[in-house]
Amino acid sequence: MPGASRTLALTLGGALGLVACSSGSSGGGASGATPTACTYPSGPYGTNVGDVVDPTLSWQGYVGDASAPSTVAITSYYDCDGTHGVNALLLDESATWCSDCEEEAATISPLVTGKWQTQGVAVVVLMAEDQSSDPATLGTAQSWRDEYVLTTGAVCADPSWTMKLWGGASASGNGFPTNAVIDPRTMKIVSLQPLDVEGTVENLAIANQ
Repeated sequence: MPGASRTLALTLGGALGLVACSSGSSGGGASGATPTACTYPSGPYGTNVGDVVDPTLSWQGYVGDASAPSTVAITSYYDCDGTHGVNALLLDESATWCSDCEEEAATISPLVTGKWQTQGVAVVVLMAEDQSSDPATLGTAQSWRDEYVLTTGAVCADPSWTMKLWGGASASGNGFPTNAVIDPRTMKIVSLQPLDVEGTVENLAIANQ
């Protein structure tokens, strides 16, 4: 079916919860420095490497171990000066039926409270399809979150398959899982489907510390 699984060469991990830095917010910066206004970067917005991510993107999902769903907005991860400790953002588009997605989730699980959290990596998992290849629901997202104990990031229902055509993919869409690494300082896409997901995420996080 469209969106065949892709085997990951390396692991990835880490997660932070939502931060409060969005359009028009302020960061503290260094001691004695004048706070910097975090105004979300202007467009053009796009879905290719080097493009700024559209600020209107948002999903319904579960943040951390919350029992009730909430809105997860891409703007919540914008951290122009590092005040909120977000040094890298990883979007992971997955499907319940996808065996590679299951392997990836199992790999993320023990890492979300480990080195990636320490390094300031935020992870947002977007569930596009359920076990029957039907559009994912909040129940899909909650079950995935609970099964893999992904309780320090965000797991969302994404029935519209946000990243299906990112990177100029054909109408059949990207495979699952699809990974996009985003720089929270600029909200530009640094990499799509990197072969070395862990290294790409870690290099960005270290560069932004």
